[in-house]
Amino acid sequence: MNKFYLTGIIAIFLLPLGANATHMYGAQITATAESCQANTYSITITGYGDTGFEVDFVGGVLDLGFGDPIQLHTETDFSSQIVNVDNCSLRISKLELNNVIFPGPGTYTINFREFNRNADVVNIRNSVDTPLYIESSLLIDPLLCNNTPQLSDSINFLAFTGSAFQQQLGIFDPDGDSLSLELVIPQENIDAPVAYLGTPLEIDMTYADNPTNAEGTGDPTFTLDTSALVWNAPNLPGEFAVALRINEWREVNGEWISLGFVTRDFTIQVLDTVNNISFTDIITSTPQAAPDEPTVQLFPNPNQGDFTLEVNEDAWSGATASIHNIIGLEIDRRTVYFGQNSYNVADCKPGIYFLTLQQGDLQRVLRFMKR
Repeated sequence: MNKFYLTGIIAIFLLPLGANATHMYGAQITATAESCQANTYSITITGYGDTGFEVDFVGGVLDLGFGDPIQLHTETDFSSQIVNVDNCSLRISKLELNNVIFPGPGTYTINFREFNRNADVVNIRNSVDTPLYIESSLLIDPLLCNNTPQLSDSINFLAFTGSAFQQQLGIFDPDGDSLSLELVIPQENIDAPVAYLGTPLEIDMTYADNPTNAEGTGDPTFTLDTSALVWNAPNLPGEFAVALRINEWREVNGEWISLGFVTRDFTIQVLDTVNNISFTDIITSTPQAAPDEPTVQLFPNPNQGDFTLEVNEDAWSGATASIHNIIGLEIDRRTVYFGQNSYNVADCKPGIYFLTLQQGDLQRVLRFMKR
């Protein structure tokens, strides 16, 4: 029977003070060879969490790619510490499994699944009920003696509207192998992507008013190379999920072979410094109807939860009106009629909402803000 031993190690994590979130901000798995001949490795899970909670993980399941899955518990298995740097709270929690003996040479997919992401991630539908899943692929071969790529813990998660965001990745390979990077859709289980609404840039370009880069010279960009991920520049406040895969390659006898990959799943937190609104609030104005489109009005906007939808033409009378929040959850659906239709969504949290009118082939989307 294979054995492994758990040892907690202390690390540091970056998060802004006052962040409104559940607890999870991302994670990754890396592997370091202890004995290549004996197929023995040290496996490290690094998890990023909200400093408002005493723990980052609430527990999850680790699958080493062989044997039975392992149930992990926050209180006994993970160790973490919070420090303050430049008025920001920092935390990283880690779990190190030493003396993990794999059955033999081969490719192993090591994964960890924790059962709640943050609430209100802008680009994941119903994120609070979506598991956080991370995986790494490791090729074990005594002749190749492979370690996974390693990533720096000192990474930036905090962005500001109107300013270029840069996350220095600090990626290196202990064996000097070649690395290639790609953005992938975050997953909630093996071979199961989350309900992804688009990359941060795609969401930004869709919903921001007049999106532009920090210099005001063009559209925002979202670029990735081996040293950094750059978003120039966020225009919407909120939390945006990103998954980065680092692929590892080695030239053997003139042929490049894949040694596996490490996936880092993380959240970029964009704070609004332009309009002085917070988190998932988005400055909105109701888009103007096309000249030949039947008119409808929503007022006041912004509002405290009480507002009126005024239908001014018979074309919209009897239409279906549905309200969704920024992550796509439906909170209201009804039939509306000519004249004034009263709404009360005072129980909903402050933020951006979309009211969609549908009448046959006619559709109109109205944006409003609840303060």
